[in-house]
Amino acid sequence: MKVINLVMTKKSSISLEFDNILPELLFDKSLRQIKETIIYRGNKEEPLSHYFDVSIEGECTEAKDCTIIIDGDLFRVKRIGFAMTCGKIIANSDVDFHVGACMSGGHIIVNGDAESYAGREMTGGLLEIKGS
Repeated sequence: MKVINLVMTKKSSISLEFDNILPELLFDKSLRQIKETIIYRGNKEEPLSHYFDVSIEGECTEAKDCTIIIDGDLFRVKRIGFAMTCGKIIANSDVDFHVGACMSGGHIIVNGDAESYAGREMTGGLLEIKGS
């Protein structure tokens, strides 16, 4: 099993969009490639490493065996798990809009509150929100 750990090092007053931070997109990437993965801050592209320390534990050959753990103040991070198909994401904080939206598989755990549109248009998978 591969675990990708993301620890926020810099907050943004503008929401960060996590469309590209999915187990199925990152399971076979190297540490350098994950750090360079593009996220959006408004209309600007930024590397993930601009806002998060990234570390990897283990390896896997299938996306379903990949877990992404996100720590920090994620209140301005939206679209976590957007269109996710497999694997697991654990967000250890409150999260912004659209967590788990359009997901068809996998498992997302939010250890905090979620803003509006959580699970919007989900067709499968499991979304657990431990807060409200």
